[in-house]
Amino acid sequence: FSQKAAHKSEIQMKDGIPRLYVDGCPVTPMAFQFMSDAPDITNNIPLPPFMPTDQVLTAMNSAGIKLYFIRAELKDPTDFDNFFDKLSRQLRQLRRNVPDAYAIPWLIISPYADFYNKYPRDVQTFDDGSVGGYQSNCSGRMADSNTPRHTHASLAWRHETAGVLREIVRRIQSEDDLNDTVVGYFFFPLHHESCYFYDFDESVKLDDYSDPTRLAFRNYLAEKYMGH
Repeated sequence: FSQKAAHKSEIQMKDGIPRLYVDGCPVTPMAFQFMSDAPDITNNIPLPPFMPTDQVLTAMNSAGIKLYFIRAELKDPTDFDNFFDKLSRQLRQLRRNVPDAYAIPWLIISPYADFYNKYPRDVQTFDDGSVGGYQSNCSGRMADSNTPRHTHASLAWRHETAGVLREIVRRIQSEDDLNDTVVGYFFFPLHHESCYFYDFDESVKLDDYSDPTRLAFRNYLAEKYMGH
């Protein structure tokens, strides 16, 4: 990127415990996590942790809490501008109430329906050749639970994901106030977890037999056993 991070943040060991340092100074080991202007539907939590009010943030500031995780989820790549507006708005609200706050965006990039239309061979494929038949909609992330989802070995999905993450960082670094608040990023693997679990009937389906996964497995075996 053409811009640079405003702070140097790193994890160092202190008394045998990993600790966050920003610009060489340890950050108090207290943090708070909330959702960026949207309900947290992960695991169908009934009372989602929305963005705190100004009064709550002011109280947290008085209590000495300076580190904040802000969960932001992108469900549709075409809605990126709206997604980033929400994230930046919450970062600025945090900074108004906690002027010396540090924030680490906790980013989730969910599956989306049009991926299958663009990359039909890059979706999770069961042993019977089917690409649908899910039991859930990823905790509300997808309109149709049967929508084919990217295989985690898909280079196309990784390329798209990397592009989104780079754009988030680029935009944050282009705004001085946001850049001065954000000291790092936490990425959920791909959509949320690094595999789909409890999402299909494992007694009748086995995953994942897609072309990208089989190629990745062959490459793994060749590398592991080369010369043996």
